[in-house]
This record gives sequence, C-alpha cells and structure tokens, in this order.
Amino acid sequence: MQDRPEPGGGARREVLPRISGYLIEGVLGRGGSSVVYRARQRSVDRLVALKVLHPEATRRQSTVKRLRREARLMAMLDHPNIVSAFDVGESPDGWWMAMELIEGQPLSERLRRGGPMGEAEAIALFLPLADALQHAHEAGVIHRDVKPANVILTAAGEPRLVDLGLARSEDEPQLTRLGATMGTPHYVSPEQARNPADVDARSDVYSLAATMHDALCGAPPFPGESPAEVLASVLHDPLSDPREAHAGVSRGMSLVLRKALSKDPARRHASARELGMDLKLLMKGKRPRVHVAKLEPLEGQGRSKAPLWVAAIALVVTAG
Repeated sequence: MQDRPEPGGGARREVLPRISGYLIEGVLGRGGSSVVYRARQRSVDRLVALKVLHPEATRRQSTVKRLRREARLMAMLDHPNIVSAFDVGESPDGWWMAMELIEGQPLSERLRRGGPMGEAEAIALFLPLADALQHAHEAGVIHRDVKPANVILTAAGEPRLVDLGLARSEDEPQLTRLGATMGTPHYVSPEQARNPADVDARSDVYSLAATMHDALCGAPPFPGESPAEVLASVLHDPLSDPREAHAGVSRGMSLVLRKALSKDPARRHASARELGMDLKLLMKGKRPRVHVAKLEPLEGQGRSKAPLWVAAIALVVTAG
C-alpha cells in the first residue's frame, strides 16, 4: 500500500506499531477503531493479519472487551471457511489480535467491480458459507454481521467469513448497546433491528440471504438513501420479486431467497444447513423445498410501504 502524499509535497511515512514477537510489514486495511497490518510471527515464521486498536480505542474498555471476545469466539471455531485467530494481547502501542492472513478481496469489492454473479457461481460461493455458519451455530456462536464486506474471496475464489466483532455466544451476557450489535442496515434481519440481543441462527440465515441477493441481483433486498429508510423497509416493506431485480435469477432461486428473507423468522429456513440443502437442490437442477403458499406476499400483492417515521421510532426504541 502506498503512502498518501501530505499537503505540501512529501509522502507521509507510516509509523508502524511495535508488537513483541511480530515483524510488521505494512498496512492491509483501516477501520474506525483499528488498523490491520500484514505481519510475520517470528516464533513460527508465519504471515498473519495483525489487528491493532487505535490508542483512543484502547482506552475504551468496551472496545477492548469486544476485541478479546472476538478472538475467543474465533478460537472456538474450526472451519475452513472461517478465518482463525492465533493470539491476542496488549503492547505499549495498544491491544492487538493476530489472525489468519487471507490473500484476496472482499466480496463487496468483487461485486462493485464485476457486477452481479451468475447463479451457478453464487451457489458455489454461498454453499460453503452456509456450512460455515452452521458450524458456528452448532458451537453456540451467532455472527450478527454477515455482509459482503465480511466475506473475503481468496485468489482461488474460495470464501472466508471474517469479523466476529459483533458475534454473540450462548455463554456470555446479552449485549444490547445500539451500534455495537445492530449490524449493517442493508443486511440486518428485522428481529435484530428491533432487539440486537434477541436473535438466533435464523437471523444469520436472513443476513446470508441478503448478501446472496446482493450478489445475484446487484443490490441488497431493501436499498435506501439513509439508515432510517433502509430499516423502515427491512422492518415493514414487502420484498420485491428477485426475478424482476435481475433476469438471471431462476424461479427456484427466487423462492429460496423469498423464504430466507421472510420478515417472520418462523417462515424462514430453520437453519443455515436447511438453506444449504435448498442451494444443493438448485445446483442439481431440482426444485427447492419451498412451499409457495407459506411465503410472505411480494411487493404489489396487498401490502403497502410503511412511512419513514416508523423506522425512526424503531431506532429510538432500540437505542433505549
């Protein structure tokens, strides 16, 4: 990564943190509370991604706890499509976490550059992600932030699920602070939007399906100009027919998306495994196990859009 030139001429030199046992080689990415570096773990001569909290973030106990919880949950999981954590600790330059280094690009970048995927390509991508989520759910971990930016594609095109910073496990206290658990509006389930602490595996099923809708149709299921507008649609608007959003979506895939994106969790696939089973049927050219009569109506089939103020009320209630 090249340094950005500073006003007045010269390039700004990156000041790299010092983490005992690691040789930091450069910046991989930046976030609101941390920077991720490419580094080499000296003890085993292994390349890793080193996530280091900003100094101001390190002073917030809630952010440190979130990093340590993320490392603990990642260490609990052992799946080829979930990025692993190796170590976590504190240095004079801040709290850090060492993770498996994945050479590739986020799915969000692949979609931005390449546009919608073909159905066969999407199925091949989302089948292992459904299996990864099933593994996490069986370990008692709910991801709560599945979205294109949290899926990394390797050079071979294999997906890796990353960022368990919002994840919740069954053996920890419920987390309720808005912003720490809300997730991304375009991909968050209706129940998570109402109460981020009260979700189960079906919420991740919804978010995976919303990500799949984006990959297949070129947009998430409920686009909007603002978070409030998006949440109003997520909570109350009927889904548009995915086949109208993109002509390449088959009837069978449309049925799978409609089921997985149901606002009522009881109408969705009961598990990520069940969603994967429908994707396997589509891959074989067979009809998915979706009962049309049990699906929620599509846009234009008798339900009207909710006014924007409904989402504003929902945000206030959730924040309380």
